[in-house]
Amino acid sequence: MADFSIIIPCYKQAHLLPKAIESALAQACDVDLEVIVVDDGSPDGAAEVAARYSEAIVIRQANAGLCAARNRGILRSTGRYLLFLDSDDYLRPGMLAAAARAFAGNPGVAVVHGLADVVDEKDEQVVAEYGGRELGADAFHVLLRNNIGPPNTFVVRRDVLAKVGLFDVSLRSCEDWDLWLRIAAAGGQFQLARDMRSVYRMVPGSMSKNVETMWQAASGAVGQNR
Repeated sequence: MADFSIIIPCYKQAHLLPKAIESALAQACDVDLEVIVVDDGSPDGAAEVAARYSEAIVIRQANAGLCAARNRGILRSTGRYLLFLDSDDYLRPGMLAAAARAFAGNPGVAVVHGLADVVDEKDEQVVAEYGGRELGADAFHVLLRNNIGPPNTFVVRRDVLAKVGLFDVSLRSCEDWDLWLRIAAAGGQFQLARDMRSVYRMVPGSMSKNVETMWQAASGAVGQNR
């Protein structure tokens, strides 16, 4: 059983996958972890790329979508804390060490969240910063207004998912926002850890960068949680 599980779904991004996996495995110098890569029926050899890393656990499945891939990874994982890393993004060194300190300092917290450096498609320049907002005692109503960061800026306590459920496979986007709203609605505490940093890459065509799809999904997610 690991302390942390990093779950990396991949579909049509095998060329970006190595950096995501390497950034995840690098966290092992600070914490006990496992890295799970879910090849969601990717036609570009994602499983073969992931298999080059002997420390990673590789799962193959027929294409079922991002939520189903993450859920498959959750069910295979053993970690007490879970982080969801998209295959086109990556983590900064020491991110999980910062998460471990935050959870140790507040054993009752459900989710610890940090900040992401937004980089251009070529990963050459930081163009913005995403995240870093304090949610306070009423996280639910703050989150209702907008999502506060990409998935890789959040680490969630595993036992919380037993109460609120996994990712909603009916959602095409904003599935992470929906999960945070459900956790907050159940009374889960959110804590900001500014020394938790990751990287969010602006890749055209990526689901998380598809504005129209995100808007449609966000409208549904907010409506369901009112």
